[in-house]
Formats: sequence, C-alpha cells, structure tokens
Amino acid sequence: MQEQELPPTQLETPTQLETVEEIRRSMMRKPLREEAAPTGEASRTGKTTGKERASRDRETGTVWPFRPRLRPPMALLGVLADDGEVVDWIHIYACQCVVGREDGDVTVPHDIGMSSRHFELSRVNEGGEFRWYVQDLNSSNGTFARVSESPIKHNQELMIGGRLYRFDAAPQGASAASAGEQSVPAERKVTQIIRTIPPADIQKLLPSMIELTAEGEAKRFVLHENRPEWIGTDPQKCSVVIEGDPFVDPRHAKLYRDDQGIWHIENAGSLNGTWLRVDRICVYKSAEFQAGEQRFLVRIP
Repeated sequence: MQEQELPPTQLETPTQLETVEEIRRSMMRKPLREEAAPTGEASRTGKTTGKERASRDRETGTVWPFRPRLRPPMALLGVLADDGEVVDWIHIYACQCVVGREDGDVTVPHDIGMSSRHFELSRVNEGGEFRWYVQDLNSSNGTFARVSESPIKHNQELMIGGRLYRFDAAPQGASAASAGEQSVPAERKVTQIIRTIPPADIQKLLPSMIELTAEGEAKRFVLHENRPEWIGTDPQKCSVVIEGDPFVDPRHAKLYRDDQGIWHIENAGSLNGTWLRVDRICVYKSAEFQAGEQRFLVRIP
C-alpha cells in the first residue's frame, strides 16, 4: 500500500529556537532613554523613584533587559588575582556568603592577614526591596572598601598605597584644653597652658592622619581644617607627603572638611585607589573590597 502524501498546507512546521548568537545580538541592544525634566520626588532630591522611572519608560517606549521581579536577586563575588584580573566569579544564590581564611563559603587559606571568618555578603529585604551588604565579622585586620568619596569618622582607618593610617579628628582637644583652663586662674590662663603642654602633645589636639605600623603609631600628619589636604608623593602638589611608597600616586587623595564640619576623604583618580575600613556597607551596583591582602569584587546584576 502506497503512503499517502499530505498537502503542503498540512505539513507540520518545526519550532525554530533562537540561537545563542541571535540572543547575544539582542542583548547587545542598549536601552534608549529620552531624558525628561525631573518631576515629583526627583525634582526635590535629584533621585528618580522606581514608579517615576516606570512611568517615563512607558511614555518613551523604553525596553529594558529582563530582570527577575518576584524572586530575590543574586550577587556575584569575584576573586581577584594578584595582577587585578578576576580569576573566579562566584554566583551567590543564598541570602548570605561568608568569606574567610579557614571557615566560610569562600576561603583563601594562604592569606595570613585574613581572619578565619572575615566578612559576610548578605541579602536583606528592606521595605520590599532587596539590598546586598558587606559586613565585617569582627576581623583582626578589618575589611576595607575602595571609595571614590566618603565621610570619615574619628578613629576610622584608611589604606593609601601599601600603608595603613588612622584618622584622628582630635575630639579630645577641646576637653583637654578646658580641663587645663579650669585649674588655672584667668590672668595666668594662656601662659600656664603654653608651659604645661609639650609641643608634641599640642599636635594631638589637632586633626591628624597617623601612620600605623606593626610597632604602633609612626608618623603623624597634622591637618588644617580650613583648606583641603592633598595626599601623595609630590611635595609640590601635596601637603601630606608620603615618601618611599611605590603604590602611591603623586597626587593620590584629598582630605577636607565641609561647611557642616564633617571630614571627607576623596580619591583623586589614583591607580591603586583609596580604601576605607568599614563595618557594614550597602553595595548598590558594584564595589571592590580587601580582606588581608586579598581583593574581591562584588557585583549586583
């Protein structure tokens, strides 16, 4: 019996899957956004809310790549090689990831500067929005974040080049001076203070940046409150001159005090960055951290 042939209109049409190359070409499309004048909350704060972005995207026909909307977002932890290249990207699906020398989800056993459990990358639900935080786990040597600009607090540590420093805002200066004044008659107040405070101790009453070594405190750099203090190796450009450190730029960073009296540290586009010791900090898109002498990248896709 001869097999009956189906008419062309009744032939089954195979499902054609989009190839990897076609998908990649689609993903290369960058969303085009027509910037409009900010309104509502954005006009007051300079920041655009999620609802305002969605409304503007509908008006302009903007199409964005897919992102999960119901499940929590994942994070990426990149382990950097000594030359700065990422040797391993680790996808974080759980709500936390502990990094340490011996104990944790990611371990770096050959770095003796890391604590057994050094820092934690964790996901937190805050008002219906998920955010990722890096938190130090009471490590011995601290967790440092590479910053472009940040307020800096009294006794907070920072790394510049290959050296460690502590910022001293000298809050004890006023109390020390007032304690001396209370015990001195008014007519002898100025003379008595000059006589009883040694020159080395006078520096401790002024804002300073103090170099920390294995032996303890080393050089103290006194800071002026009414002018920016540039930090680097070039004495022609910097008032805080760091000598003998090949990892420091000629003009590396800047310390300054704003109109509200708050001190700030600002990186000056240096090669090796300016690092601030942090207890807990939110990562919105990406950031770089150091534990011991090991550096990590954190990305929130």
